[in-house]
Amino acid sequence: MGRTLRTALVLTLAGTLVATALVANAGAGHARVVAKYRIGLVLPDLSNLYIAGIRDGAEAQGKKSGADILVKGTNDAAG
Repeated sequence: MGRTLRTALVLTLAGTLVATALVANAGAGHARVVAKYRIGLVLPDLSNLYIAGIRDGAEAQGKKSGADILVKGTNDAAG
């Protein structure tokens, strides 16, 4: 699998997980129980401005939704 396709799949999966956690946290009306979520996000090369923007957006949405977003950037596929 090419690096670009692998990166796209990782970003899509990460976005899906964040969206699922945030929708689950949307609550069930008046008697809503607020759960604290911790979401791990592993991204390639955080020095890339595009990837850094994804990190910043995820962290901003996490703050807005009350979730902790833990971000790690790596160029090492094993890492």
